[in-house]
Amino acid sequence: MTLHRGMPAFLVVAQMLLASIATPARAEDKTVPPRIHLDAPAPKLEHTLPLDNAALVARLFGHIGQEELVLSSRAVGALSSSGRAGTDILEGLKAGRWPPPDSALAAPMDPGPPVGTLKLEMSQLSLPPRDYTRELDLVTGVLSVQYQCGDMGISRDAFASKADNVLVVRASCYHPGMIDLWASYKPPSDSSLKHRLRIRSREEMIIFLGFEKTDIEKQPAMVLLIRVVPANGRTVASRTGLEVQEADEVVVLVAAAARGGDGADPVERCEQIMAAAARKSHTQLLKTHEAEHAKAFGKIALPAGPCDHLSFDKRLQAATKGEKDPTLAALYQQYVRYLRLRR
Repeated sequence: MTLHRGMPAFLVVAQMLLASIATPARAEDKTVPPRIHLDAPAPKLEHTLPLDNAALVARLFGHIGQEELVLSSRAVGALSSSGRAGTDILEGLKAGRWPPPDSALAAPMDPGPPVGTLKLEMSQLSLPPRDYTRELDLVTGVLSVQYQCGDMGISRDAFASKADNVLVVRASCYHPGMIDLWASYKPPSDSSLKHRLRIRSREEMIIFLGFEKTDIEKQPAMVLLIRVVPANGRTVASRTGLEVQEADEVVVLVAAAARGGDGADPVERCEQIMAAAARKSHTQLLKTHEAEHAKAFGKIALPAGPCDHLSFDKRLQAATKGEKDPTLAALYQQYVRYLRLRR
């Protein structure tokens, strides 16, 4: 293993951790992609899974029948920490110390100041859900939620595209015409940022964010632009959000822009981002995102282990009690590396 001078400390530790479990490759060796797999929605913010395209960080709960994207941005304030958190955790792993299971997903994060929550509510089905999975694929940067209600397969996938500068969420069902979706925005409760929401059309709303002493529509500190793109179905007029009824699937696009030192208009910048993204299909957006993410993250595979079928939280709880899980440390260090890609 070669360590390069000037390499960041967290990368040195991560490389040492991965090397410590590596074995010579053989034809019969089995590998698995690094994925954070969970079998229940996040009960609180600390258990959410993150997406980051540098403009926005979104933390997703994966609820049944709805999704909450807690949005943050490093562009509207100073970084919230020194960046040591991930390094300290990796150094602890090397010494055999596991992070507390209740905060393991959140501890290495540095999302920046909150800028609000995008809530996507979907029609509830009468039958109880089953076969729930929530998963973040670190290699593709795609987060997915899947579950069954009777013979209805419900799925959501989301990614934060740095290539196209948008967050993308898709809600779909195996049966056509079954997606009803209501998109609404909730401002951060403990922030000095003020907000103003304007419905531009049945498909698009804009949120102006700014500080108390400014006219936030004329001089916003940041702008969020949200658009719904249904496959079939119809959009319904509303004063407070965006509504889609009886669609086969709905794609939600979120663009963000902050006022920089060059004085560029964030509204104009958001409109340019959204116009370019909306010209692409979901498949095209996903393909472009995965290509860019692969260059940043690399093609990583981990040795298959005996605990790979278990959810991440259960694996971590068992490991903190001393049970053997030979590949969990390598998976977690890849998660920390994933969180640092956009900083």
